[in-house]
Amino acid sequence: MDNKGPSAAGRLVVAGVPVRLPPLQEYWDCHQCAQCCYGTEILLDEEDLAKLQRQGWDRHPDYRGIRLIRRVGLFGGRYRLAHRPDGTCVFLLPDGLCRIHRDFGLEAKPKLCQAFPFQTVPEPDGAMVVVRRSCPSAAAGLGRPVLLDRADLQQALQARPPAPPLRQPPEIVPGHRLAWPDTLRVTDWVERLFRDEHYPLVRR
Repeated sequence: MDNKGPSAAGRLVVAGVPVRLPPLQEYWDCHQCAQCCYGTEILLDEEDLAKLQRQGWDRHPDYRGIRLIRRVGLFGGRYRLAHRPDGTCVFLLPDGLCRIHRDFGLEAKPKLCQAFPFQTVPEPDGAMVVVRRSCPSAAAGLGRPVLLDRADLQQALQARPPAPPLRQPPEIVPGHRLAWPDTLRVTDWVERLFRDEHYPLVRR
């Protein structure tokens, strides 16, 4: 990871892409609720598949006869982690821990699992990292402040580097987009609105 560390402007350079935090302070820590391990489709790339193979789960007595990965679609070449009949990940333990994480460490997990709940959103001059609200702890703002020097955030960015900056603005409605100057005026206005502490957050 091309990680130059947090700058005075509150940015981090990852794989050549400047990364910043959102305008409002976010808070998060994992509380092992395991909600992210229920019904979530964890797509696996070739590196993920190779790691699982090296870990030897297909030869482990606890997983004998159990499907660990499944093909996505009938003719696609993509794979995902398998689920149990109740929808939980095949590697979820009764205590809410991940078996891969427990036995081999965080970096042994699939990249999507390492990065969650952090997600990067491409911008015209870099990317913004946000915390996905599908995580109950993130939605409730439970945990430490999300700062660029947090080790778990940097690990997430290393596992899933941000996409290149946007070349053209996103569509406002399907088939229609504004020019960059107009788009940035709108986003700057929305950001100022979210920063305005004269009003409660729910009103903003």
